[in-house]
Amino acid sequence: MLDLLAMLEGRLPGPHSSREHAVGEERFERSADRGLLLGVAVLLLAGLVLLLGYGYGRDQGIYAVVARAIAGGGAPYLDAWDFKPPAIFGVYAAAHALFGPGIEAVRGVEALVYLSLVPAFMLLSDRVLGDSRPGLLAAAIALFAQLQLEYWDTAQPESFGGVAVVWALFLAVRAEDVAGAARGRARLGAGALYAVAGLFKPHLGAGILVSAALAARGARRSGAAAWPPLLVYAAGAALVIAVAAAWLAAAGAWSATLETFLVFLPSYHSLRFELLALPVDTLRTLRDALLGFTAFVPVGLLLLVVLPPLASRERGVALHVAGVVLFQLAGVASQARFYPYHFAASLTLLALPAGWGLWKGWLRARHSPLGVVAALTAAILLAWKTPAVPAYGGLGFWERARLRGALLAGGADAGVENLLHTAGDVHYGANRGAANWIATRTPPDSALYVWGFEPMLYAMADRRPASRWIYNVPQRLAWEHRDRVRRELLADLRREKPAAIVVLQRDVREGVTGNDRDSRAELEAFPELGQLLDEAYAPGWTGEDLTILLRRPTE
Repeated sequence: MLDLLAMLEGRLPGPHSSREHAVGEERFERSADRGLLLGVAVLLLAGLVLLLGYGYGRDQGIYAVVARAIAGGGAPYLDAWDFKPPAIFGVYAAAHALFGPGIEAVRGVEALVYLSLVPAFMLLSDRVLGDSRPGLLAAAIALFAQLQLEYWDTAQPESFGGVAVVWALFLAVRAEDVAGAARGRARLGAGALYAVAGLFKPHLGAGILVSAALAARGARRSGAAAWPPLLVYAAGAALVIAVAAAWLAAAGAWSATLETFLVFLPSYHSLRFELLALPVDTLRTLRDALLGFTAFVPVGLLLLVVLPPLASRERGVALHVAGVVLFQLAGVASQARFYPYHFAASLTLLALPAGWGLWKGWLRARHSPLGVVAALTAAILLAWKTPAVPAYGGLGFWERARLRGALLAGGADAGVENLLHTAGDVHYGANRGAANWIATRTPPDSALYVWGFEPMLYAMADRRPASRWIYNVPQRLAWEHRDRVRRELLADLRREKPAAIVVLQRDVREGVTGNDRDSRAELEAFPELGQLLDEAYAPGWTGEDLTILLRRPTE
């Protein structure tokens, strides 16, 4: 009776008010979900636009020069030399063909590649969780992690290879939901995409071992033979590798490719690799991957583990992802080089389970306005954390993002562009000045040679390299064929007679440039080149750490 009086007075909910409360709460949750997803989509698109403003780093300059050689009918390793696997040159060459030779073309392709994570992660989330929405959140986390790596550590092999692994994982998961020919096609495609990833960096393709092993285990559990799934995965990978090998062989680059990977690369890796240090390097790799970059990844993974699964397949697929990532991180540890871009593929893949974990946290917070405010505040705090990457120009990520946005909008000058693209011994303003000087004082069809580790000058000055040795690490590193490649370089310079030669100073990077002498000092150990420069060239321009020598007029 007292409860009935209270209900009449409005102090206790009755049956109808309870239903109305539930409907109101459900309506609020739907509105909160829509608001969150709309905000995430807007931020994701803004991030893609921001990515378009990232310029050349040293590595991007290397890839661009090799891509120009491919566009001219040449081949990597034979006509323009670097020791990265061929897929990265293919991406840059495709960007060159589609949108032009500038770095903006590559950034456009990179933005499109990362945009493809939206359907990939949403389809995976829908298939595994029965809800595609967490996939949009995961794609935004992957892009945010990529942006925080900054211009030098993006548009790298791991950037593109990591996205190829995501799509391989999607096909591997899809294969378990279909049967017959559709299952075979999915596994064949997954194997092919793992091979594509391996052509960016070999350890990125090692995830095929995880996906194929899980497929074989599933076949055994269903009473079928284990070897057919393994064979299909292997066939997909073999097809891609055969096509790449056939292209290199047809271009006459097979011998140069083998020399690069079987002779040069082991000597190069020996600069840093120590077997006894591998356990410590492995622990460092795990620590950096989980804690060294965006805070969304460790927090999301923690929520994934501690909160109940959203679906029965959640943990199985999350373990599938973990297995693939562990192979990637093993590859990083074995390189003994902990550059931020080495972690790009793993961060991209970890964004998927991290996004699932953060979505589970959101589902528990969105029941009330206070919960929504708390969740959004936590997200802002996580986004504000600065990743453990070098502080370019002494500026944090968000200040640099603001400046880059102003640059894209036309509200900043060349000084801001120089600041945003200067790091370590690479001075963007000096490189731009040198490139402009070369472009105005040498014929457009003339050759250029850079004695140093600054190959972006070829692209910035729009001049063809005088030798396939577009930078001088092979002439500085103590490896089996150093004397031969020095003789080859001299022969190229005497034949091509480059109109200008750039000599670098202070371009030493431990474990990368071959020894502890900069390029100018290295001339003392390469007197034949020093003599050629003295006899045929005269100083023309000096800025920061580089000197341009112009060819003397012939009588």
